[in-house]
Amino acid sequence: MHGNVFRRNILVAGDPGSAVFRWEGVPMDANRSDRNVIWAAGRPIRTGRLAAKSVHGPNMIENAGAEAGPIGSLPLAWAWLVKGAEQAEVAVVEGTAHAGSRSVLIRHAAGPAAPGALTMVAPGKAYPYVPGAVYRLEVWLRADAEHMPVNLEAYTWKAGTHSWTASERVTVGLNWRRYGLTFRLPERSSALYRPSMDTWWVRISVPVRPGSVWVDDVDLRRATPTDEWTAWRQLGQDRNSVVADPMFVGAARGDYRLKPASPALKLGFVPIPFERIGPYRSSDRASWPIREAPGAREAYRERARHARDLGRR
Repeated sequence: MHGNVFRRNILVAGDPGSAVFRWEGVPMDANRSDRNVIWAAGRPIRTGRLAAKSVHGPNMIENAGAEAGPIGSLPLAWAWLVKGAEQAEVAVVEGTAHAGSRSVLIRHAAGPAAPGALTMVAPGKAYPYVPGAVYRLEVWLRADAEHMPVNLEAYTWKAGTHSWTASERVTVGLNWRRYGLTFRLPERSSALYRPSMDTWWVRISVPVRPGSVWVDDVDLRRATPTDEWTAWRQLGQDRNSVVADPMFVGAARGDYRLKPASPALKLGFVPIPFERIGPYRSSDRASWPIREAPGAREAYRERARHARDLGRR
């Protein structure tokens, strides 16, 4: 989904648990929201987005730059790999690196592959599960062509018991660049949480298509998150929007006209002339004033009652 613009809307979150935005699986740089009035009765604005305010503690990835161990194999201290096709190659190489002299090459030659196949490699190891903990994964990546898709993921899985994944799809180009994923492990109060969640991993997944991706300087640390509204705005969304009471004339009685001091008017909103909406005199009309056909209201009520009865069956 590309090219959508969500502008000059009034969004009111009445339920304390409701999210104002829930955009999933869409490129944020190709779909924009701005110049809106947003209100949650003074509560934090929920957007479903997470960002790291800061990171702390040591890097949890051992051999983050693949500088230790032999050339030509999986990096020392990295957990595992799964090849998405017979022609997939994952190995430590020299001569191409963001820092130091080594990196990890993930390469797919031309050849048959199942639809949706991925080659996955897990830097580091399994980590103890801390419900609700927030982490920041950062990876330096480059490719041999522009627009190479790569997934950065954190997951916990146990056969027949649970499966949970946090994922960020990034598009990698010819130059080294740092990419990241901020994620929160499900809390005990979350519907996603399972008592069997005792360990978790991070992994890098590359769709099987001809080409090469190099991985270097993987970094994983505990993080302190921002609030969801700040995380949303860091994506470039709603930079010129206002968090404020829209000041309806009487929302409780269904009057959503704006008071003269409404912040929406300063953003260019034009009041809808509700008092002018409705039937009007016209030469195209068969009658004026409008004469209602006898029995019209009764027939409508009977059809509505019949529809309700069908819905109960």
